[in-house]
Amino acid sequence: MEGERLKTVPKGYDPAYPEIDLLRLKQILVLHRFMDQEVLVGDFQSKVIFACRAMRPFLDYLDEVLD
Repeated sequence: MEGERLKTVPKGYDPAYPEIDLLRLKQILVLHRFMDQEVLVGDFQSKVIFACRAMRPFLDYLDEVLD
């Protein structure tokens, strides 16, 4: 996961919290990088579908907790 982060710890959170780096995220980007060689082969579409399906549970979770 990548994304812009807060420069400091969010108010009310212990800086020693084990997942503090996740709490500092201002945005969450879930991505999968493909190599040029992967894009140029015939089964690229199936690789994209596989990657999207792998990300789906996380996106469903975010949708549930942020709703």
